[in-house]
Amino acid sequence: MSATATVLTPYDTGTRLEPRPWHVQPRNLAQDAAEAARYGKVDFDNEESATVLTAHVERTENKGYVVNAYVHGETDVTVELTRDDQEVLLLQPSAALQEKVQAVIDELPTETERIESSVYWQQGQALILVGGETGYRKQQAIIVYEPGYAYGDTMSAKVGNWAGGVRDTRIG
Repeated sequence: MSATATVLTPYDTGTRLEPRPWHVQPRNLAQDAAEAARYGKVDFDNEESATVLTAHVERTENKGYVVNAYVHGETDVTVELTRDDQEVLLLQPSAALQEKVQAVIDELPTETERIESSVYWQQGQALILVGGETGYRKQQAIIVYEPGYAYGDTMSAKVGNWAGGVRDTRIG
């Protein structure tokens, strides 16, 4: 008599969420817009069978694609995009914006501020958190906008105290 070993999948161990495509009635698509909107959606469930994320992919007008994701609850989700096995920055800043950000950092008054600054990219803008003389404490927040942006070039705020639960959060 031989013992059979149970092989656990990444779904069983919880390292990967299990996909569950939404059930759709194709015969109702023409009459029911809500049914058509359900088409192609997939729930991703954790090891407790609770839905963590619902996603679907749509084609855009310019023949590209958009990945739509809805996160359920207070779950933290990080998006990593790869193309041809290479990691891709989701919102690639333009060369002009990168140059503006570097110029702003270069103009900071102290070397510590220049070295301790952190840049967080978001579509069409960058947030620079400027390190203070104490190193890890951020003393200034600067938003640098894409050249030609309607709101101007930069906005800056000095921060005297990060009290009240304000914390350094990443954008982009």
